[in-house]
Amino acid sequence: MPKKTIEGYIEVIYDLEKKRGIARTSDIAWILGIREASVTEMLHKLQKKGYVQYSAYHGACLSTRGLEYAKNLMNKHAILAEFFRILGIGKKTADYDACEIEHYISNETIQCLTEFVNYAKNSPFWIKKFRNYWIKKNEE
Repeated sequence: MPKKTIEGYIEVIYDLEKKRGIARTSDIAWILGIREASVTEMLHKLQKKGYVQYSAYHGACLSTRGLEYAKNLMNKHAILAEFFRILGIGKKTADYDACEIEHYISNETIQCLTEFVNYAKNSPFWIKKFRNYWIKKNEE
């Protein structure tokens, strides 16, 4: 079971739980564009790994372990997206790229990026200087 696949399910379940209180198999299947039978199979696997609590005909909820995993993913996404926005990348591209990278980046790198983002937010002068440099470079 690839890490990106597991994380994709956990993110979808997390979002559905926030919106609806539970993640129904049919909703997960629709969002991921796959068959309900495939979702059911994966939910059983995620339950065995301790990430979800699943009940047929009812749906799935993240376990404590799954919720911790989801929050870690959301944090990675937020830091990456904010880093890209600091560089001057548009919101849509920053979110897309963060979503792709969050599945592969190490915790060590995220910790360093977190510190960088915090430092950058408190140092607006050099951010402005970099953005001006970047704009000028791309105009050439």
